Amino acid sequence: MQVLIATAIIFASAVTGSNSSNELAWSSNYGQAKSEAKAAQRPLLIVMEDPSKPETRLDQQASDSELLQKYQLCRIDVTTEYGKKVAKAFNATEFPYTACTDKTASFITFRGAGKMSVEGWKSVLKDHADGAVASAASHTTYKPVFENRTIEYQPSQAVPSYSLPSYMDPTSPNYCPNCVRGQYR
Repeated sequence: MQVLIATAIIFASAVTGSNSSNELAWSSNYGQAKSEAKAAQRPLLIVMEDPSKPETRLDQQASDSELLQKYQLCRIDVTTEYGKKVAKAFNATEFPYTACTDKTASFITFRGAGKMSVEGWKSVLKDHADGAVASAASHTTYKPVFENRTIEYQPSQAVPSYSLPSYMDPTSPNYCPNCVRGQYR
């Protein structure tokens, strides 16, 4: 009976994804990983690779578990139909393709395609581990359009002035005060 309970506990921990503190849990489902990252308020690290080609795989030496612990991890196999859809959504054409998001999983804070050096990889992980969105590098200073100037009104020359038809104009020789009887005054 105890063996059965122990087996059930081991099976349950394997199904729920419980890991020891040294193991990293990589998700193969981008949607699920994004939801988990958003709920946990952790940045999401997405790595898209072709596992059959060593040149397109993430370097195992670069897998610094201490730095990766700060991320929600997602590894996508781009040879599968699902992986191709995810790669297309990211416009990824060169692999390995790496992307980091902010801690709400709403903004991509880093994109990189191709092999990275171990130092470059660790630098990216350190720089984006807090999940902060970068602020704009430049700013605009308000400057009024008119500074201490008086604007003089000048009528436009493009719009013609309106004139009355000749039969209504009292200065016109065709005007007859008896016919009109002052209706238009």
